[in-house]
Amino acid sequence: MTDRGPVLADLDRPRLDAPVTLALIADPHLAVEGDGTWKLRHRSEPRLRTAIETANEADAVAFVGDLTNDGRPAEFDRVDDLFADLSVPWTAVPGNHDVAKSFDSHETPPIADFARRYRGDATRPDAAAYPVLLRVGGLRVVCLNTAAPENVSTRDTWSGAVGPTQRSRLAALLAEEPETPTLVVAHHNLGPLPEHPGGEPWSNFAANDAALVRELLSETGIPLAITGHQHVPAIEQRGGLTELLAPATCSFPQAMVWLRVASDGTTARLVPLADREATAEAYWHAKTGKPLAQGILDTTIRRLDG
Repeated sequence: MTDRGPVLADLDRPRLDAPVTLALIADPHLAVEGDGTWKLRHRSEPRLRTAIETANEADAVAFVGDLTNDGRPAEFDRVDDLFADLSVPWTAVPGNHDVAKSFDSHETPPIADFARRYRGDATRPDAAAYPVLLRVGGLRVVCLNTAAPENVSTRDTWSGAVGPTQRSRLAALLAEEPETPTLVVAHHNLGPLPEHPGGEPWSNFAANDAALVRELLSETGIPLAITGHQHVPAIEQRGGLTELLAPATCSFPQAMVWLRVASDGTTARLVPLADREATAEAYWHAKTGKPLAQGILDTTIRRLDG
């Protein structure tokens, strides 16, 4: 399994004497009705099912947000049906599509429900919902809520933040075991990609307090952060921190990430979830989609070709 798919990155850290594998599944956008769009709503369920089947071969799995397409109760119920097939430890962070928005025409379950429902095998360091901690062998996977953090309003936008309250808890958690290999998972990115222009909608991808979060992670020696949201497989060096942007399972290239942490460093591989015909369909929907979809497609192709 570890040889399936091209290498996205070979990283010096984190390192572990006893190797572990972590499957990363981002942006499934599971929909229960409709078809089309560049997110291929009509393919979202089979792609997530394939991702879960693949993830069951890993030591654990982290879901990097946007489990649902619109945060509808029926979508969460269908996610629960698929998650019932998980046979390895897991946890999930919320994405912007998983939380209530002022422009929704439906009721979305509150973030407290998401935290309870999708914490999975992670633990909470205190009574607060986030961050949560998933231990995978000797690796700590610290998971954040950037979609609806405490004391930060995100109801009117797709952007997000970690927020001061959660940053304080994160600092305390990271300080508890400074020698334990650790990575961080969040939905929103920790900075922009250089290919993208400024302004909306591109400015909605990075967390509003990304610079503060990067500073905290660098100060505490965290080498790797995993994010999603942008649907682009990419590696960005941000000072002493490496950010790995995971691809979406729903849209081109319809893939997930297989992470292996061992004594010689960390290897990230892109694992395809669709055959050639289905990948061509995803390409066509993105190429003929709205400007945002076309821009994400162009960036994805450049990154994969590079």
